[in-house]
Amino acid sequence: MELDDLSSPQALKLIDEIGMSSVQGSGDRFVIGRWVSHGEGYVNDARLDGGVFFETHPEVYQRLVERFGRGDPRIEQILWRANQAPIRQAIADGLPFDYSLARLAPERYAREPNALLLYADGQVDRALAVLGSGTVPARLREVELLLQAGTGPCLTTSRRPSICCPHSKDTTMKIKELRGDTLLSFVNSMSKERLHGEAFRAFLEDNLDLARWGFRLSHMAYDKKGGFTKVVYDSERCRVRFSLSNIGRGPEEDELHAMYGRLHALNENVVMVWGDEKCWCWHYSIPEPVLFLEGLSPREVVAHREREGDFPYPLPLAAQYESEQDRQLRNEYPPASVVWREALIWQTYGDRLFDLFDLRRPDLWEDYREFVRELHAEYDRVFPPRPVLGDQPLARDKIC
Repeated sequence: MELDDLSSPQALKLIDEIGMSSVQGSGDRFVIGRWVSHGEGYVNDARLDGGVFFETHPEVYQRLVERFGRGDPRIEQILWRANQAPIRQAIADGLPFDYSLARLAPERYAREPNALLLYADGQVDRALAVLGSGTVPARLREVELLLQAGTGPCLTTSRRPSICCPHSKDTTMKIKELRGDTLLSFVNSMSKERLHGEAFRAFLEDNLDLARWGFRLSHMAYDKKGGFTKVVYDSERCRVRFSLSNIGRGPEEDELHAMYGRLHALNENVVMVWGDEKCWCWHYSIPEPVLFLEGLSPREVVAHREREGDFPYPLPLAAQYESEQDRQLRNEYPPASVVWREALIWQTYGDRLFDLFDLRRPDLWEDYREFVRELHAEYDRVFPPRPVLGDQPLARDKIC
């Protein structure tokens, strides 16, 4: 049959039939991802680990080239139409989708998750820049179909999901609603999903007003061996990084570290070389930044520590910490307490906190560096540190 009129009902039907006849494999998942060859990439993942997948027979492409000529845009149009048919059918059948990362080369493994998450977040240009591509590849167009259908793929390494689908709509992620049975239900759900990046990301974005402060997702990483999931957001002023660790244990043992950095801060390391000097590039909001913003002097901070046995805690944060709900969160799921605290810090200090890390405010940063230097000098004077044998740790006042 001639395919000159690709919009004709006969042509569309034939193309859809080609697509449906190109579904291979068997299993309870539909595997998509980067096509490498007929024996590699997502094709190999589905064959080795189980799953159905779409792959047209090489002869289909060859006949299209013979019919239209190599490089003819109609070839891409036909192949994409064929590609859509099995994807739409699998969506209708309720089959889960896995975006395969299995057996990818290390450099590809590092890029694919970030590109996918950026694309799903609507940052198409940044996603293509990560991939080094000038056009949207078919695998991301497949993801777009899933997003339009209200679902999304899980990223997988072999059969274990590494960055998974959004959390169940039946489970609340709002911290203010997590009380009693609702909290227990949430903890039970997170025991399965908490380290699957999308569930963790959804939890953060449900409870932190990231858009209000201009933050957008810039990096996401999962390390099964090291046991952590990391999510980084950037604004025009600074970066904020959330690292969730203790994979494999119960959710009540999860640890969440929320840190802030200037725009030069590294994604993976908390220490870097800046201006020919080794320094800490990621910083906790408590105690130094918050106490600086409160206007306390280093001597006042250390005197409070000497007198009360702890650093001063601003009243709003103290009241939240002492509340019954925060006590429950700390006992049942500690990361929720950390996110709740950071949300209150954003609400309380807002622009003042983010301006502190803005590279365009060197005067403010220098005032803060001096505060940190004096604070640690006063602390060491009052509480002399024990001698450290061997290599000396990086001083805490070396910040950048």
